Amino acid sequence: MNEQYIKSFEEKEKQQQQATPFAAAVFSCLKDLDIPESDKLEISRTYSLKEVEHAVKFATNPCTKIKTTLQQCIKWACKNKPDLPTSKEETIMQNRNNSQILEKACKEVNGVKIEASATEVLFIYTNAQRKPETVGYDDARFKEKVLHLLIKLGFKK
Repeated sequence: MNEQYIKSFEEKEKQQQQATPFAAAVFSCLKDLDIPESDKLEISRTYSLKEVEHAVKFATNPCTKIKTTLQQCIKWACKNKPDLPTSKEETIMQNRNNSQILEKACKEVNGVKIEASATEVLFIYTNAQRKPETVGYDDARFKEKVLHLLIKLGFKK
């Protein structure tokens, strides 16, 4: 009886595998990754292609620090949809571009001149004897600090 049940189960399993070949059931973005085939199949069945592609980009990004396994990182990213990490160079370039836009929009406001230099944005006080305040483009809290200084100058969010 047990042998017949096992044989029947094995036949059904073979039929299912033939009906949906493994290669067709796994998203192409997962095929070349070094993770177990069972995880590739699970991820492909559980999440949409768009979610998986984003998660793979996140997990394989050089700036992402994986604390567990690649497959766990991909599953976590599918669920939580984090922003893609940016390199320090990309962050500096984005901050520099934003500072140049800010400089053009706000030449001088409330006695403060805003200048974008090669490495930082400067808030130069023109009507007081104060040292300029600076925020470096490589500062991880760049946007937060610039926003704080703008609010301090009287700008509203």
